[in-house]
Amino acid sequence: MNPSRFLTEDYTQALQGLMPSGQAWAKSQNAVQSAVLRALARSYRQSDADALALLRGAFPGTVDAFLPEWEATLNLPDPCVYNEDQTTEARQRAVVAKLTSTGALSRRYYTDVARALGFIVSITEYRPFRAGMSGAGQPLNHGDWRFTWCVTVISPPVNQENYDAYQQMVCTLTRESPSETLLIFSH
Repeated sequence: MNPSRFLTEDYTQALQGLMPSGQAWAKSQNAVQSAVLRALARSYRQSDADALALLRGAFPGTVDAFLPEWEATLNLPDPCVYNEDQTTEARQRAVVAKLTSTGALSRRYYTDVARALGFIVSITEYRPFRAGMSGAGQPLNHGDWRFTWCVTVISPPVNQENYDAYQQMVCTLTRESPSETLLIFSH
């Protein structure tokens, strides 16, 4: 049962305080009227507890009753996450992360995303060769290369133990990258 801010006795005393005074309005604990007020007080206490649960459920970090609605709204669980056995806390963190993610178009943002997924990467952005601007020994790339990035995993080395995490990083970076960008992954 969810905790209420007040006890049943608190609600009973408040209700008794609202009753008119006089002999017809008995205030003793054994009176029928007091028993009826105690029954009403239990309803008020339960309503208070339910309202608190609703408030907790409205905020992403403490949601449990509305977690499926938050996930549906935010397109979660993330299609890049292959671990289907997620705890409620992990699902709550995913909701908060999705809501607070700002995104960016900088290399730093994408290296931070990879780092959050457990990998240190470097990103190489290519550019087309331009006569007079490019130097001797630089790659002879054509115009489409300006939309190509090479993501190189520096550490940890990709192996059988962390291959699922690597695939999650590839999926996440590909999804987060600008739509015109082609990502090449190297490890």
